[in-house]
Amino acid sequence: MHLWGVHVMVHWWPCLCVLVNVLFTRCQFDKGDWRIVAVYGAVYLCVNYVGVQVRGEPLYPFLPWNTWKSHGIAVGLYLGGIAEFMGTAWLVNAVKRWQVKGKSE
Repeated sequence: MHLWGVHVMVHWWPCLCVLVNVLFTRCQFDKGDWRIVAVYGAVYLCVNYVGVQVRGEPLYPFLPWNTWKSHGIAVGLYLGGIAEFMGTAWLVNAVKRWQVKGKSE
């Protein structure tokens, strides 16, 4: 399998599983858990940086860590991940409220 296919499977399969879990259970997200995402994101980026230094080549082609542009991309990914979590939490909780409201009417 081409490396692109591996990246798709590694990222989309968990996303699909979470989506199915959210749709068919009563789970809700705690918006305050963004702090966990922030810590995880920071650790992940640090590990990615060290991995690039050890391997001598980028783990992701868009994040070689050898230019200021790479650092900007890393900050964007970090903040985007937090924003994605908060948006997903809001959406999931809104859907769950609408489902409960629809059942009570």
